[in-house]
Formats: sequence, C-alpha cells, structure tokens
Amino acid sequence: MSDPDLPLLSTGELLRGIVDEVTESRARDYVVMQKIAELNRRGAATELGYKNLALVLRDAVRWDKNTATRWVEQAAKLSGEITPTGSEITARLPITATAAAEGALSIEHVAVVAEAMQTLPADREAQLVDYARQFEPTLVRALGKKLIYGLFQNDPEPTDPSPSPPAPVTGWRCVRPGTGW
Repeated sequence: MSDPDLPLLSTGELLRGIVDEVTESRARDYVVMQKIAELNRRGAATELGYKNLALVLRDAVRWDKNTATRWVEQAAKLSGEITPTGSEITARLPITATAAAEGALSIEHVAVVAEAMQTLPADREAQLVDYARQFEPTLVRALGKKLIYGLFQNDPEPTDPSPSPPAPVTGWRCVRPGTGW
C-alpha cells in the first residue's frame, strides 16, 4: 500500500526520507548484531540443540546459512566481552562499532572494514571507517587494499635465503620409452 503523501513531497524530501530510513535500519541492524553477540556469548546454540549460532538464526529468521554466518561473524567483531572475572574487553573494531551503532555503516561496510583490519594496524581503523561513512563497500575495500599495499611498500626488499644443498634423491624408477619399464 502506498503512502498518499509521497507525491506531495519534493525530490529532496523523498531522498532525505530514504537516507533517514536507511540510517535507522542500519542502527537497528547494529542492535540485532549486539543481540546475536550476546546469544553467542551465552552458548545459545548448544542450549537450543544446534551445532552453531548461524544454524539457529537460519531456522529462527529464515536466513540462508551464509547470511547467518556473516551476521554472527560481524556481531562478534563489533561487541565487547566480559571475562569471568568481570573485566570488560572492548570490541575488536571499536570505531567501526560506534559508526554502526549510529547507523552510518551497513553490515557490508562492517565486513569490508573487518577484512582490511585483519592486516592493517589498529590505528588505521578510523581512516577506513571515515571512508566507509562516505562511500559504498566496494570503494572501501579498494581503499583497504591500497592501505595494505602502502603499508608493505616500505618493507625492505626480500633477500633470497642462502641456497640449501639439494635433497638426496630416493625412490627413482627408470622408465624406458615404449616399454613401461
């Protein structure tokens, strides 16, 4: 059913409405990821008789296994943990978590940032998240690769290790052409 007021809105108002709705949707996605992370911390999959949480989500919300797995993985990267002694461990990607909570990043953005941050030092997260706030995931991935490439360009040229003596040859079998022996 369509909204009867939509034709009365200007193009700018419609676009701002879309941006606002997408931002709210992304912020709700972050809340869902926090709940997923809590289920994971509690060991809910075992409690519910499943092998892992992705399978629980597959059945509960009818996501395919790959989508459910992606949500579980991203949720783990955006949430902190509490140790058995009560100490709080911050999220692996705290700047990304803040931006996701604001609704600035989609789950695809989170996945791309997390992928790049596996190689990049932690001090590059802010730069990557700032870029993710402005551009789609494909461009963020390209920037991540560029940052990674630049990071390793300052490394010294690899040197060839000194050659080791050849290993002794054992178990050779001589075959004569046409005879099989």
